Amino acid sequence: MGKAGYGTWKSPISSQITTETGVDLLILGVDGDPNFSDTVYWNEIHFDEKGRYVICSSDKSGNITYWTPPDFNARSTVHEYGGGDFFVYRGVVYFSNFKDQVLYKQTSPTATPEAVTDTSKAFRYTDGRFVPTKSRIYCIREDHEAIKHGASEAVNTVVAINPATKTQSVLVKGADFYSSPSVSSDGRKIAWTQWVHPNMPWDSTEIWAAELSDSGDAIVEGTAHKVCRSYTFVLLYGYF
Repeated sequence: MGKAGYGTWKSPISSQITTETGVDLLILGVDGDPNFSDTVYWNEIHFDEKGRYVICSSDKSGNITYWTPPDFNARSTVHEYGGGDFFVYRGVVYFSNFKDQVLYKQTSPTATPEAVTDTSKAFRYTDGRFVPTKSRIYCIREDHEAIKHGASEAVNTVVAINPATKTQSVLVKGADFYSSPSVSSDGRKIAWTQWVHPNMPWDSTEIWAAELSDSGDAIVEGTAHKVCRSYTFVLLYGYF
């Protein structure tokens, strides 16, 4: 057996070996419609494709399907580190594409993804869900267009997207960060979490709720309110 000084031993396991093959599993999710809940979805990092993100699904028989076409990469870059890359409703997969950060929908594993947001805007999207009672997508939008107009950093908001027309409506703004927009089953109310600098989400996060307009494109004036008072412990997960 060879000998070497401390810190100089040549390992046979290189960084190239550990990153050029294999996959890493990321987000796990199910269809937003309970009637389609027999299929599980997740995102994989394919190291042999330069880290491309691929959405996969498995039915109750264990049959695995790969959704993301080779020229797409299902990866959001919101806050640079990403997350919340995709969501599913009634068998339709919606995802952020890494190259252009446009939100796409894919109706089947063999279908070509179709853009549901404007391809000319410097927007990024995460944490989405489709609400059938409003025919809208509710998600977090990170607006880099604002930097072009003098802002020092991107602006985060909660938005409603009409996928048929690609129009967007800002529902909530003003805080530095938002997450987890959730709409009631009847489509009448929306809740979300928010926090501001210098806090991290585990330091001081607020839960807010409001009523949605009939169209789903606005908050009913005067209905937005904080659900719990400051420093109330509600639930903490994923930060350990």
